[in-house]
Amino acid sequence: MIWFKTLRFPRPGFLMPVASLLLPIPLQAAPAPDHERIVQEAGRCYVQQYSENRYRTITDKVVVHDATSSFEIVPARFEDSVEKVRIRDASSRISIEPARFRTEQKEYVVQEGRTDLERIPASFETVEERVLVQAESVQHEVIPATW
Repeated sequence: MIWFKTLRFPRPGFLMPVASLLLPIPLQAAPAPDHERIVQEAGRCYVQQYSENRYRTITDKVVVHDATSSFEIVPARFEDSVEKVRIRDASSRISIEPARFRTEQKEYVVQEGRTDLERIPASFETVEERVLVQAESVQHEVIPATW
């Protein structure tokens, strides 16, 4: 039920404004006007009236296609072009100098090699240590059985 104000009574089949997704269904018959209420509120310019609106839900069917990519294959095109570039030949300068050697004489005193061995007598020391050792002992504890 919707409460509204109007200057005249709604006609049968009158469409009421609704939300964007819901569309009204035309009314079959408008209710009869309340004459007593009209007389009581004669000083006002409007009449309060209740009317019943009926709605139906409209569903739109949308066909959705999977995302696709299209590629255009263009063959490679090459053009022959000639570029003129000045290039200098690589060069190397080599100077050749003759090797010069001089002879020097050095005198060394050489003796026959030998090895001298030295005998060192081995000496050992005897060390005695006394260690106190305690004898092993085992203790048994007898616990009487309780039944």
